[in-house]
Amino acid sequence: MYQYEIRVLRENNRPLIVSSRFLGDFHAIRRGQVMAEEDEGVEVWRGMTCIYWRDPLPKDLLPADDAPSPYTVAGRERDTHPE
Repeated sequence: MYQYEIRVLRENNRPLIVSSRFLGDFHAIRRGQVMAEEDEGVEVWRGMTCIYWRDPLPKDLLPADDAPSPYTVAGRERDTHPE
């Protein structure tokens, strides 16, 4: 097991920092991805080495809350398997 530090870079410039042990890089990176929202950046560190980072998505690329789902047509579910 290795010691990792996960930093979730929030909008308010106050990062959420979690230090924990994981079996490997994959597990630490996956935990960091799950902890962060789409508009937040993530860094995963093993010792002094940054093994993963994700920049936050710009606000104009995030989906709007009131945007229609691609699976609905005029407010009803679209039949994806027509007969």
